[in-house]
Amino acid sequence: MEELAGRLGGCLGRDQQMVDDETGIKGDYQVAFDCPIGSPKPAIDGIPSDPEGSSPLGGSSPLVKSLDALGLKLEKRKVPMDVYVIDHAEKPSAN
Repeated sequence: MEELAGRLGGCLGRDQQMVDDETGIKGDYQVAFDCPIGSPKPAIDGIPSDPEGSSPLGGSSPLVKSLDALGLKLEKRKVPMDVYVIDHAEKPSAN
């Protein structure tokens, strides 16, 4: 399930957060799911042209339907996480 969580993170796109496995299910499984490929349609005059279809977590998206068939559900949560910030860098000396 940890590998599935990692793959789902890639399906959600770069604007989404990582997916963490909280199922507690151990072992190896063979599963199939639909991963949306491509980018959302561009906005027209600041309004998304496909607001429902552009979200991989939209209620009728193929990804949500696939996860439902597996008895799984994604929930969006805010959790604390470590963030490292590089605030200064210098070129190495010419020794």
